Amino acid sequence: IWLIDCWSIHRSESFRGWLFSVYPWILLQFVPGGCTGVTQPADTGMQRPLKNIIRKAALEDVVHETQQKLQAGIAPEELRVDVTIATLCNRTVAWLKKAH
Repeated sequence: IWLIDCWSIHRSESFRGWLFSVYPWILLQFVPGGCTGVTQPADTGMQRPLKNIIRKAALEDVVHETQQKLQAGIAPEELRVDVTIATLCNRTVAWLKKAH
């Protein structure tokens, strides 16, 4: 029995079809929404604080980048935050380090 959260990808036909074709012996069960803390205490006890620190670090990056661009004279309506994969991958290292 595999008890997993009800994240949309886990409920998708493609994921469940793949799972049952490759691992037919697994019985898939979903944690009801809002019950993760009861059935997966590590998710709320350890991962939630870590995720919150990472989110805060990401937000600080966006705020810092926005302030720099505004101070450099870029008009607010012209302002664009760089969310390319390369930039996000590079920044993720710092966010994880800060969370650690």
